[in-house]
Amino acid sequence: MPIDQARAMSEEMLPPLQDALLTGPDAQWTDGREQATTDVRGTCRWTPGDATAETAIPQEKSTWMERRDAVNDVLEDHGFDAVWEPMQKNGTYGFSTSREDGAGIALYATKGGTVIRLFNVPVADGACE
Repeated sequence: MPIDQARAMSEEMLPPLQDALLTGPDAQWTDGREQATTDVRGTCRWTPGDATAETAIPQEKSTWMERRDAVNDVLEDHGFDAVWEPMQKNGTYGFSTSREDGAGIALYATKGGTVIRLFNVPVADGACE
């Protein structure tokens, strides 16, 4: 996909995911720095950078399950597999999933905040030059 199409997808997808995870006056998100790199198979892969909020969602299963349906509505609209159970990994807690083209997304909380990480989106080779 062209890089502009990947950016548009990200811009369409992030606000409803942010709303599904955090709402209210404390829900202020900061965007990361985009990056494109070539993977070991020669495919150009893009990420918009992490969207982060200083407010951390509690690392409790019930808190994340309350958000699951709203998250899945957005993910499935963009070809991602649904998330089911939150997972704990390396001090983070949340959801992760992928889609057939190898793109992935992780939505998780750390002690310092909440993160949405879209990664490995395949884009046209020109983005990696």
